[in-house]
Amino acid sequence: DVANRHVDISFNSQFLKKYSPRAYEIDAAEFSEPVDCDRVCIVVPAPLEIPRWLRTFHYFQPEVWICFIVSLIVASVFWRLMKHRQDKTPPSYCEVLLDTFMLFIGAPAKLQHFQAERMLVGTLLLLGMTVMGAFTGTLYHSFTNRMFYATINSLEELDQSGLMVGTATQSLLDVFGTQEPHDSTGELPYLHHLESKIKYTQYNASWPTIKKTALLRNIAAITRSSTFSIVRYAFVDEEGRSQLQLVNECPQNYYLSYLLPKNSFLKAPLDRVISILKEAGFDGHWKREAIRNLITRQIANHEGYQELEESKPFNVFDMQT
Repeated sequence: DVANRHVDISFNSQFLKKYSPRAYEIDAAEFSEPVDCDRVCIVVPAPLEIPRWLRTFHYFQPEVWICFIVSLIVASVFWRLMKHRQDKTPPSYCEVLLDTFMLFIGAPAKLQHFQAERMLVGTLLLLGMTVMGAFTGTLYHSFTNRMFYATINSLEELDQSGLMVGTATQSLLDVFGTQEPHDSTGELPYLHHLESKIKYTQYNASWPTIKKTALLRNIAAITRSSTFSIVRYAFVDEEGRSQLQLVNECPQNYYLSYLLPKNSFLKAPLDRVISILKEAGFDGHWKREAIRNLITRQIANHEGYQELEESKPFNVFDMQT
């Protein structure tokens, strides 16, 4: 409409970037002075909560479990060698391994006859007390605190997650910018991988890409950083927790401008008004107030935030909590 001069100006701010001829008639439209700056970021599904029976395994890294098992095997081997040299009928290795494991978990042990075995048993008891103390504390913490799976905080982690990136805007298909010279050297190969994972989908008002990200959890979406604070409260679970997460590393940062027909008589006065508003700080103030009001409205409309029909005074029973 702007290019065909059906309208004089479009106040729907656009990214100040190089568009392809298919997106806009470049020769028939131009941008105003930048009114704002915003980041183009990736939205992914929020991490799910780890079940309680699995939390203990996530608190300890695999290297810790490997070191524990190796220490158990090495200690049992030394103990078996001691018994083999001192006893005529030494116990089997499985029995020694079981006795060593019982020492590790803090079970009582029979007092040994030889000094070397007593020193080994004492060392294993001290080690077992340390390990079981840390394990018990971690077990208590895992059952009293909620724990979630790892979040996606960078574009490289997004590439490793295997999620496709969906968008309904053709002008954002180059959001990862791999056509830049420093990317073609192979220093950032994950950007090339992400570029191949971008999927263009027709816009559907009833089932947008960001809704698929929140509910289906099989695709990532592209959004502005400033509008994510509004969108995140549109998709929450039963506990009021957002089902969306913004990746900390954003691929692009663009200026925002208004679109006018080429050689429009409104461009010069509009640029002056934009400069005055920016110098006075009104544009940022109005934007923050609008976002705050939208967030407040969404929170108020949520099921967990219902206004009481009538006021109720506190009593002693209410104050005890």
